[in-house]
Amino acid sequence: MNLIERYVFREWLKTFVLVFGFLCGLTLLQDLANHLADFRDSGASMGEAFRYYLLLLPGFFPWLIPISLFVSILLSFGGMARRNEIVAIRATGTSLPKASRLVLFSCLVLAGCVFGLNASWAPWSIEETRKIKDRIQRAGQPSQGSLHGNSESIRNVHFDNRRDSRLWHFGWFNEVTLEGRDVHVFVHGEAGVELYRIHAAVARRDEASGGWIFRDGNYTSFPSSAGLARYSPEKGKMIFRQPSPSDASLNGTSDKNGLPEPNEMSPLNRIAAPKFFKDQEIRLLDFNEDPALFALLRKKPKDLSLRELTQILEAFPEDEQASVRPFAIRRREVLLAPLGCMFAGIIAIPFAAIGPRRNPAVGLARAFGLFIGYYLVLTGANSLGQAGVVSADLAGSLPSIAMACVAGYLLWRAR
Repeated sequence: MNLIERYVFREWLKTFVLVFGFLCGLTLLQDLANHLADFRDSGASMGEAFRYYLLLLPGFFPWLIPISLFVSILLSFGGMARRNEIVAIRATGTSLPKASRLVLFSCLVLAGCVFGLNASWAPWSIEETRKIKDRIQRAGQPSQGSLHGNSESIRNVHFDNRRDSRLWHFGWFNEVTLEGRDVHVFVHGEAGVELYRIHAAVARRDEASGGWIFRDGNYTSFPSSAGLARYSPEKGKMIFRQPSPSDASLNGTSDKNGLPEPNEMSPLNRIAAPKFFKDQEIRLLDFNEDPALFALLRKKPKDLSLRELTQILEAFPEDEQASVRPFAIRRREVLLAPLGCMFAGIIAIPFAAIGPRRNPAVGLARAFGLFIGYYLVLTGANSLGQAGVVSADLAGSLPSIAMACVAGYLLWRAR
């Protein structure tokens, strides 16, 4: 490491610290402007607000670091180019890549930091700040005696668990308590034949057993090759048995064995009478759906952490992930985010060195055009991926592929 390399690194590092600090402050001010009313209405203390923003910052780092890298390299190397220092460096026989080795090594280190942030710290930051924000917003609202009408409650939530052949519908679902009201569950067997359905006024997850508790409702069974479904309190699940002679009253007639005869003229008479559990509970231990997943599917992919995106994709079989393509695309983008640090250095160094030396506005316009081009590629890739024209992995990788092509072209120009 000679004097030239140390000088180039020092010039870049000063600019990077200033740009990164400025972007962090700007991001915090924007979030404060959006949520200042929530803090005021909830009566949150300064300590709670400070903790919220202290936890919020790590969630921004994975995308602030590549932007800060790109802008700081443009400013520092562009300034050296305007002062003819790049020409002087080349006149000493030192190539531009050699003079900027420390900067490129820093890009590699920061790429590793971004990978580590996305793997652990950033997901924790996003989830913790969301909990604090939900608690603050809930504290700033008048108490409601019912689940209906609360801001944390959403209407008409659907979830199709095709892996276990269960279709869920919630009239109301609370994103905070993860409790549902006016709940319907339709359970199907082979070939899509409906086995039974459950309707309950209230349903919630039993954290101790991992199953679901349904209260104040009924269930209706439908004949199948396995028989009729009945709830077994001892086993904590629905069991199947063949119809007994007492079930003959369902149709009014029975065959010679005492079993009910099907009445083709009245299909509805072939179902078992609803079994009510009014003011009682039934516990189904084999219902393993995570209610947090219902709330996650209602959120935008960009608002979810890597862990939450992975949780959503793992809940769907490979052949049924078409319905969650936006989440798969976002996950691929997050996984490839560390490459943004490398592209920032590889693109920005020749971009600044071969740019105009006398008019900074022209260089700024060219950089702005590069940002617009990246955004257009990102938007187009997302549209193609969501439409199923290309795979979700390819759609999430297209922006990185485009940046790799730009980096190769600029390196060829600056050789």
